[in-house]
Amino acid sequence: MRLTYCGARWFVIAAAVILTMTTTLQAALVTYTLEIQPNAGTWQLFGEASLGDNGGLAGVAVPLVNVDFPVDLQLPEGRLIQDPGIDVGTEAFFVNRDPMSPVGGAQDTIGGMGIVYGFGQTSGMLSIGNTFVQQNYDAKLLIAQGTFDKQGPLPSFGAIGASNVFMDNTGAATMDANPNYVVAIPEPSSCLLMIAGAAVTFAGRRLRRVGPGAGRRLSR
Repeated sequence: MRLTYCGARWFVIAAAVILTMTTTLQAALVTYTLEIQPNAGTWQLFGEASLGDNGGLAGVAVPLVNVDFPVDLQLPEGRLIQDPGIDVGTEAFFVNRDPMSPVGGAQDTIGGMGIVYGFGQTSGMLSIGNTFVQQNYDAKLLIAQGTFDKQGPLPSFGAIGASNVFMDNTGAATMDANPNYVVAIPEPSSCLLMIAGAAVTFAGRRLRRVGPGAGRRLSR
């Protein structure tokens, strides 16, 4: 597939990764967009969940390569911090936050504390706690940001990660979502023609769940 963008702000290097699932339940789609500024040596990672078939992002684990670790994790989070030594997660993505690859975190889908629906679908503001990460967030959800070596290869996605969304806007039940990976860089002054990445189907592989209680990395 060839993409030509003349005068547009972004070059999109398509990287649609379609995962073959063993159940028809997993119809939700999560699109991860990695926006790169090569001249500045910076990048930002965004996440968006499809509308009408889920209740928004519940947990993400995004593999990144060619970036400086640890990254600046921006997943919205509310915490209650008081003296002496009280630091309790209260809202949104306060479970298993990880600034190393795969980058991500999860909401409390076991205890049900501070669940926020609609992440990656609508904008909003966190309100529970006294310390926040990205208290005001957009529908195009900023997940992480950081730097990379301008003398090396550009940032990109690594091996398959994982994405969970809430099944609806009531309760803590989640389901795996199909991820779609997109890399975007600013378009040069002249019109260029580039080959977009190929879609790759990984058959017979289930996404690992990214909620709490699903393995070592995502345990409390």
